[in-house]
Amino acid sequence: MTVKYRAYDRTGQRVDGTLDVDSTEAAQEILERNDLIVVKVKKSWRLPSIHEQIPSLFGIKPDHVVTMSQELSTLLRAGIPLSRAMQALIDQSSHPLFREKLKGVLQALLEGEQLSDALERYSDVFPRVHIRLVRIGEETGRMAEMLDEVAQYMRGQEETRSKVRRTLMYPAIVISTSFIAMYILITFSLPSLASLFREFGSSPPLTARILLAVGKYSSAHGSQTLLALLGLGVLFWRYTGSRRGNRQIDYLKFRFPIMGDLMRKSSAAWLTRTMVVLATAGVHLTDTIELLMSNAPNEPSKEAVRQIREDLLSGGSFSEALKAQSFVFPSLVSQAMSVGEQGGNMQSQLVILAKLYEQETERTVSNVINLIEPAMILFIGLMVGTIGMTVVNTVYSLLPNIK
Repeated sequence: MTVKYRAYDRTGQRVDGTLDVDSTEAAQEILERNDLIVVKVKKSWRLPSIHEQIPSLFGIKPDHVVTMSQELSTLLRAGIPLSRAMQALIDQSSHPLFREKLKGVLQALLEGEQLSDALERYSDVFPRVHIRLVRIGEETGRMAEMLDEVAQYMRGQEETRSKVRRTLMYPAIVISTSFIAMYILITFSLPSLASLFREFGSSPPLTARILLAVGKYSSAHGSQTLLALLGLGVLFWRYTGSRRGNRQIDYLKFRFPIMGDLMRKSSAAWLTRTMVVLATAGVHLTDTIELLMSNAPNEPSKEAVRQIREDLLSGGSFSEALKAQSFVFPSLVSQAMSVGEQGGNMQSQLVILAKLYEQETERTVSNVINLIEPAMILFIGLMVGTIGMTVVNTVYSLLPNIK
C-alpha cells in the first residue's frame, strides 16, 4: 500500500513524501532508520492516474534523465543529503511517470540501497552506462562528478541522434505535404472543369482525363482509400517496432549511398565517445564492450559490437576486431586503434576520433540537408507544376468551343 508521511531531519528541515510499504509501521521504521523524526504517517487512497493506466502515452525521454542527473549533481555539491536531494527532484518534476520512477528510487534509498542499485530497478529508464558511472562515483566518492559526466555524455548522444532523426524526417514531411497539395488540386480543382467540358460537349486533354479519373476515384472512394492507407501505416509502424523490422530498416539505412555514410559516422561518434567516457572512469575494455552492447543506437552497431566481443574473447586485438566490422564503423577507427595499441595511447586516440566523428556527423547532416532541400523543391515543383499546367491547358482547350 501507499502511505504519505511528514518528517523532520536533524537540521529541522521538513520532509514530505510517499512510500510503498506493507504497513504504516514499516514506513515509520524505514524513516527512523534514515535518522528522520516522524510526525505523521497515514494511508494514501487514490485512483490510478492516467499515466499509470496508459504509460505508453507518457514516454520518458533521455532529456529527463539528463536534467535529473545535472540537478542531482548540483544538490550534492551544495552538501544536501542524497535522500533530501531526491525528494527535491520529485517535488519539482513535471513528468508524472518519471516522478513515479523517482519515488521508487527514493524508497529504495530509504530502505538502505545504494543509488546505483536503486536506479537499476528502473533500467528501462536509466541506461546501463548511467548506472555503471553512478556506481563508480559511489566507489570513488566522486558521485557529483560522475553525474555531471554522464549528463554531458547523454546530452551529446541525444543531440547526435536528434540530428540524424531530423535528416530522415525532413524528406518524409515534405513529400507528405506535396501529396496533400496534389490531392486537394485533383479532388477540388479539376472536377469543376469537368462540368465545363460536358457543357460544351468536348473532351479534355489526355493528362486532364487521367487526373480527372484519379480525382473521381478519390471522391467516390476517399474514405475507403484513407482507411486503407491508415491500415498500411499502422502495419508499417508495428513492423518497424518489432525487432526484425527495426533491424531490417536499420540495415537499409546503412546501405543507402548518402544516408549510409551518415549512419557510419554517427555510429563511430557513439562508439568512440562512449569508450572515452568509460575509459576515463576506469572501466575495463571487456566491461566497456558489454555496456556498449546495451547502449547501441541501432541494430547494426549492436551486432557489430557483439562480434567484436567474440573476437576479443577469441584472443584477437581490438583494432583487428574493429577492422572486420567496416560495414558499420569506418576503417579510420580501426587504423587509429591499431596505432593506439602499438603506442600504448589508445585513450588519446579515442578522444581524437570522438571529436572528429562528432564534427563529421554534424557536417554530413548539413550536407545531406543541403542536398535534400533543392531535390524536394524540384519534386514539389514538378508535381504541382504538372497539375497547374494541366489545368491551364485544359482551360485553353475550351476556348475554341466558346462562341
